[in-house]
Amino acid sequence: MKLHIPSNAREGEYQLALWLPDGYESLRNNPLYAIQFANEGLWDEVTGLNVLGNVSITESAGGESERGKDFTVISAESSTSK
Repeated sequence: MKLHIPSNAREGEYQLALWLPDGYESLRNNPLYAIQFANEGLWDEVTGLNVLGNVSITESAGGESERGKDFTVISAESSTSK
C-alpha cells in the first residue's frame, strides 16, 4: 500500500480515515447518510468517518520518497435511474 504524505507533515500520530458522504449537498454533512463499512469497530457515528487506523510520522522512518507536483482528487457523481 502506498500512502502519500506531504513532505512538510510534522512528526506525530495521525488517524487515517475515509469519509464517504452522500452525494446530495443537503445530506452531505449528515453522518446518517454516509457510506459505512461493514467491518466492526471502524465506524464513527458522530463524524461519519470510517477510521482505518493510525499512522506514525517520524523523521527516521525508512521507505521511498517520490516527489510529485500533482494531487488528484477523485470525485464521483451519483445518478438515479427512473
